Parts: sequence; structure tokens; C-alpha cells
Amino acid sequence: MTLTKQGMWMALEMPNLKTAIEFENRQQVIAALTEDQPEAMRAFLEKRAPDYKHR
Repeated sequence: MTLTKQGMWMALEMPNLKTAIEFENRQQVIAALTEDQPEAMRAFLEKRAPDYKHR
């Protein structure tokens, strides 16, 4: 969530849409590789709030 919020604000300063899209793609890859990603998926499937470790 933090990366998404930061990305939204940063996108306002980017010179064009292509740059913003490339930036977003990189953020998605980074988020998918965090230790919290499996917990996010489990919590979603179990319909509960996630217990993030912020790693």
C-alpha cells in the first residue's frame, strides 16, 4: 500500500505516461517479491485482515 501511495504522488511529477507506467511496473515487481506478499494472498483468500511484517 505504501508503494502504491508513493507511486501515485511521484507519477504527478513524471514527464509522460510511458515513464509512469514503467515505474508502476517496477513497483509491482518489488511488491510481489516482499515477504509480506504470501501473507497478503492468504489473508485475501481467508477473508481476514493481513498480519504484515513490513519486509
